[in-house]
Amino acid sequence: MVAVNSKNYGITPGRWLGMAGLFVCLLLSGCQSTGRSSVAVGPGVGPQANQPLGDKKRAYRYDSNIFLDVAVPVFDPGIPADDAKLEEEGIWPQLRRSEANRFAVQTKRALENTGAFGAVTVVPNPQMTADLYVIGRIQESNSEDVKIKIELVDISGQKWDEEVFKHRVSKGFYRDKLNEGKDSYEPVFREIADYVYLQLLKRSEQRKQELKKIAAIRFAQSYAPEAFAGYLDTNRRGVVELKRLPDESDPMLARMAPLRVQDQLFFDRLQSQYEGFNAKTDESYHSWQKETLPEVAAAREARNAAVVQGILGAVLVGAAIANSDADSTSSQILTAGVGIGGALLIKNSLDKSAEARVHKAAIDEMGASLDIEMSPQVIKLNDENVELQGTAQEQYQQWQAHLHKIYQMEQTPDRQL
Repeated sequence: MVAVNSKNYGITPGRWLGMAGLFVCLLLSGCQSTGRSSVAVGPGVGPQANQPLGDKKRAYRYDSNIFLDVAVPVFDPGIPADDAKLEEEGIWPQLRRSEANRFAVQTKRALENTGAFGAVTVVPNPQMTADLYVIGRIQESNSEDVKIKIELVDISGQKWDEEVFKHRVSKGFYRDKLNEGKDSYEPVFREIADYVYLQLLKRSEQRKQELKKIAAIRFAQSYAPEAFAGYLDTNRRGVVELKRLPDESDPMLARMAPLRVQDQLFFDRLQSQYEGFNAKTDESYHSWQKETLPEVAAAREARNAAVVQGILGAVLVGAAIANSDADSTSSQILTAGVGIGGALLIKNSLDKSAEARVHKAAIDEMGASLDIEMSPQVIKLNDENVELQGTAQEQYQQWQAHLHKIYQMEQTPDRQL
């Protein structure tokens, strides 16, 4: 209960009740002003200069002939291990896992639109070879608010930077016909691409070239660690440094070239899997976004209203108690009215909280229909069909095992593996 001491502020009980009554009028009765609104005359009226139509997009200019290859691992879905947290944060695991794939694809597309990178590839994990890794974690996604943490790490293990990106979808987004077919989260992925682009511009030509050499040697070391030992070193900060380069005529280096090509081709093929999953879930996911946006917005407003009305209700009840010993009949009547108003506000607060729970239940139900699946693929290599099954990560592990088998067979052609 809130105790009101009007003497400390020079406010009489009557003025407290008057102020409290005003709160009741505004919050319960919907009092409206009857005054006329005026429009200021000046530069804000009359014909204006032509404005460009559509979204204002960044103009990218990359003055370099060194293009870093980028890997975008499937995002961390941000699913807490504690099941109680799932309920508390309104997370539906199947939906989040779907978003982890979708958001990686959206980030890939946005990065490709900059024209400042080489191959941009969605990968199941950061263990594939690339020059730069854009690692994302979903911190929030509820169709209204999306919050993503991005970390940039290059092939040497050096962390470039990290940033958290937020976006709130307007309640009227789907009412605008110009937004038909658009992803309501698209602005956040454009911001991520702009951010990665600006970080790239901070790197020197020498450093970018060095990263590509480190990537080539690290790939070779994964197949022949002994043959390529001594070219790289790891400093005390855990960052890989280039010590020297193998001779261009090194036959071992030449043998790595076709394996690297096959590795890259696998991920090129895998992109169709991720894009296919994205297309397959498009209709359901966009329906979820559209249908739950008003629910989420209403739930948030209900929670906010519950807090505000709970506080004001407590203040009004406190004011009524503080003035309960007033002598005048009018003061007693007003006190009773304020007390009733406070009780109604508190009840309304509880009603709003219940309403928020109903909205949350509806959101959970709508998010129950999405899940992840990757289709099998058959790759022909050296007149042999290699069938890969399971998740993208499992398929890549199977593919790596097959490439290692080929490498070993070439190392010992007279030995049958």
